[in-house]
Amino acid sequence: MRISELCHSRFRAQLVTSLVISRLDYCNSVLTGLPASTLVSMQRVPNAAAGHVFKLDRRSHITPALQYALAARISTASSSRSRR
Repeated sequence: MRISELCHSRFRAQLVTSLVISRLDYCNSVLTGLPASTLVSMQRVPNAAAGHVFKLDRRSHITPALQYALAARISTASSSRSRR
């Protein structure tokens, strides 16, 4: 049994955010100006992370999952601002 089968999607999202996305955000300034071929291979990292969070098949399209995650992030941010 895999760890991802035991965890809820919210926990997987927190793991991916803390272990993967935070590192990419930290290194973002270093990635500026790199050739497109390098950036394409670097884009595989967040795509694989999103696939892990949403339990997608390797051949599934990642764009709908990323759009859903962005919409959820925006709605969460706007609801937290309205609570202030």
